[in-house]
Amino acid sequence: MAPAPQVSHLPETSTEYHMFWRTTSWKWWRPLLALLLACVVYFVVINVLVMIVGGIDIATGRLTPEDMADIAHHMTPLLFLANNLSLALLIPIAWLSGFLLFKQSPKWLSSVVGGFRWPWFWMCTAVTVPIWVIVTAVETWLMRSAGDMPELGVNSDTVLLVIGILVTTPLQAAGEEFGLRGLMNRAVASFFRKPVVALVVGGILSSLLFMVIHGAQDIWLNIFYFWFGMVACWLTWRTGGLEAAVAIHVVNNLVSEIFLPFMDISLIFDRSAGTSGPEIFIRVGILVLTAFLIGLLARRREVVRSFRTASIVPDEQAHP
Repeated sequence: MAPAPQVSHLPETSTEYHMFWRTTSWKWWRPLLALLLACVVYFVVINVLVMIVGGIDIATGRLTPEDMADIAHHMTPLLFLANNLSLALLIPIAWLSGFLLFKQSPKWLSSVVGGFRWPWFWMCTAVTVPIWVIVTAVETWLMRSAGDMPELGVNSDTVLLVIGILVTTPLQAAGEEFGLRGLMNRAVASFFRKPVVALVVGGILSSLLFMVIHGAQDIWLNIFYFWFGMVACWLTWRTGGLEAAVAIHVVNNLVSEIFLPFMDISLIFDRSAGTSGPEIFIRVGILVLTAFLIGLLARRREVVRSFRTASIVPDEQAHP
């Protein structure tokens, strides 16, 4: 009798990031169950957190039970931080899904070298920060000139929000990348044998989900969210890991929240029609420019973009 074919839980040939779950052990139900598991756990987590902090806000008189039915127009610091923490938990949720359904160590979700490449992350951050700071400074100046700048000042929530944003926002941004560009993108891509088809379909579907979960009714904001997702997918493919996408996401969110501790945040999640406009294409253009520069840097530094079965490159300094 012929020996049974060996089943491998890791790629057996040179493999790009998005194809990492397309191994000899792949079955059609594995990615579907991974997505279902992640959705169920996340749904439970966010609802538990919202009920806890919502109860605290109601008990302290910050909100009424009726306000909880329309959180987008009654955001509080505790609800804002609970949202951040729930998204941050997408990191262990994605790790768990990948481990249980594909038998791969969590470190392989970070990159094709088996860990999060911190030196490469900090390089991408260094490229992104100056661009975002300049753009935000120009936008702030234009808003002040037009008289559209919200009233700013130290208030009773300032300290909590400053500390909370610095601690939870980087984790929230990373959580979205592990959940969308990691778990979702790989799960969808695994259904296709051709890497190019997998890259396109996985990128489009994960970017559409990224757009939908932001709950915007404004078409211009939806355009931005979709292209943010597509650019992040491209960077993940081009650099062989999530580090570049995480860097841009963290910087974007931290810079955009710089004034939150000094203003009324009750409407920060109001994304109804008319809250943005065609000027959002400036942000899209800046996003594409940043990705292009990081892509050039990745080529110059020969950043590993494909899994190699023989060994892991020592100088990548990867960590789980």
